[in-house]
Amino acid sequence: MSSVHSRNKDQRKSWLDLTSSSNSATTSSFKDRSSRVVTGQGSRAGDRENRLASLKKLEDEAGFKNYIKRYENALAENEKLKSQLTSNKQELIKVQTELEKATQERIHKRLSVLETEKMEIQVLEKKISAMEKELKAVADLKSENQKLKDENSALIRVISKLSK
Repeated sequence: MSSVHSRNKDQRKSWLDLTSSSNSATTSSFKDRSSRVVTGQGSRAGDRENRLASLKKLEDEAGFKNYIKRYENALAENEKLKSQLTSNKQELIKVQTELEKATQERIHKRLSVLETEKMEIQVLEKKISAMEKELKAVADLKSENQKLKDENSALIRVISKLSK
């Protein structure tokens, strides 16, 4: 009697587990099995096969539901990644624009510095050429001054000879 009691208990437990699923085909197969148990039909091997078949159906349904869930999760992840990609592209464009602007400003500053340096170089070259002319004039004046000194000393000698 205890084996019948434990078998009925196992069947009720598996029936309760299986009736919680929403599949009507599975529910109807359990109703068939429960009616066979009540009427005393079915053997232990038949019940086991039915339980295995029911479990296989549940596993298949669970696998299908898991597949759908994984598919939906993958779609959600793809959408999330697409939105991140879009925002990253926008940020990249923004950074590139800022970089281009900074580069243009830097080039502009360097050009203005170069122009200023060119102007300073031209001014310095003019000053150098003016100084070179002055140096040449100073050299000419020194040589003329030396001539005048020589003439002056010659005149002094002539005057001293004449006064003697």
